[in-house]
Amino acid sequence: MASYLTGLRWSDWRRLLREHAPAVDRGYRLRAAGVSVGTVLTSLLARWEPEVEWSDELEELWRQPVIILGLPRSGTTFLHQLLACNPRLAYPTRLDCFHPWICQTLHRLGVAGLLGRLPRRDRGMDRVQIGWNSPEEDEFALAVLTASGPWMARTFQRSYAERGQSLTVDFPESETPVWQDALRMFTRKLVARTGRPLVLKSPLHTGRIPALRDLYPQARFVTIFRDPREQLRSLVDVRREVQDWGTVQISSPRSVSRLEKMADAMSVLLRRYFETRGQIPAGGLQELTYEELVSDPLGTLQSLHADLGLPGWPETASRLEASRWWQGYERNTSRPLAPAERELACTAYMPLFEAGYYPKALQELRS
Repeated sequence: MASYLTGLRWSDWRRLLREHAPAVDRGYRLRAAGVSVGTVLTSLLARWEPEVEWSDELEELWRQPVIILGLPRSGTTFLHQLLACNPRLAYPTRLDCFHPWICQTLHRLGVAGLLGRLPRRDRGMDRVQIGWNSPEEDEFALAVLTASGPWMARTFQRSYAERGQSLTVDFPESETPVWQDALRMFTRKLVARTGRPLVLKSPLHTGRIPALRDLYPQARFVTIFRDPREQLRSLVDVRREVQDWGTVQISSPRSVSRLEKMADAMSVLLRRYFETRGQIPAGGLQELTYEELVSDPLGTLQSLHADLGLPGWPETASRLEASRWWQGYERNTSRPLAPAERELACTAYMPLFEAGYYPKALQELRS
C-alpha cells in the first residue's frame, strides 16, 4: 500500500473519494480501506500536534535551505543522501513526508525511533536503501497537505485523464499560495525540531524556481543532470515496475501513453528551469552531472560545499569515510532505447542540449 496516503486527513480523503467517484476500482478496494483507516487515525492524532515555537534565530535558519533540482532518475536521491550526511544540515525523513500533519507528534511519541530500528530495504525501483528515517522528497508532504497536485493525479489517474487533465509537473497558478503555505508550514516544523537549515529535494522543484525563490530568498540550489539516454531508459523501466504504486484506479486505455506523458513532463521541466535559473543570485546555484557524482562522490561533494559556502565539510567527510555506504551505490542496468523513445528524447531534452549539455547524446539520438 502507498503509505503516504494514510497521512491524509479523513476529511480530505473523503472529499477526494467523492470528487473522483467512482474513485476506487475493484482491485484496489482493500488498499482504499486501509487508507481510510489510516486517515482516521491521522485526524485523531492531529488534534495533539503541537504548535511550532518560532524565533528570529529559527527564521534565519529556515530561510537558507539547500534545494536539489534535477529530473527524475538523474541522481537526485543519491545526492540528497550524501548531503544528508552533513551534521550541520537537516532533512525531511520518509516518516515526516508521509505524515506531515502529525510528524511532530510521532517524534514525541518515539515512533521515529522505533521505526528507525527496522532494517533498510531496497525501494523497489532500484538498489537505493531506504528506511522510515531516510531522506525523502518533500513532494509527498505537499501532496498530503494540499490533497492535490501530481501525486493525487497519480492516485486518481483515470478520472484526471477523463477530465482532460494530466499528471502535471506543477500546481495550477491559482493554487500557488496554497502550495507555498503547505511548504512553509511543513519546513518550519522540521527546522523548529532540528534547529538546522534543511536539504530539500523534489524533481518537480526543477520547474518551480520563482515560487521557491519567493518563499526562500536565501536558498541555495544545486542541479544535477544525467545523460538523457540513460535517464530516459531508467525512467521508463522504473515506471513499468512501480506503475501500480500509489493508485486506486486503472488508467484509461484512451489516455495519452505513459511515454508521451513522461517526455512532455521532462520537456516542460527543463524549459522552465533554463528560463528561470537566471533568477538565482550569483553563487547561489551550482550545476553538476550524474556522471561526475558517481565517479567521484567525495570530490564532487567537497567542491559543492566550497562553491555554495556550505558549512560542515570536515565533519561530513569524516562521516562518509567512516561509513563508506556510498561505495556500494550501483547504477541500474537498462535496456536500449526503442526507436519511438529515441525520437521523443530528441524533442523532450532539446532545452538541455541547447544549454550545451551532452552533445554526443544528441548526435547518437539523431543518427
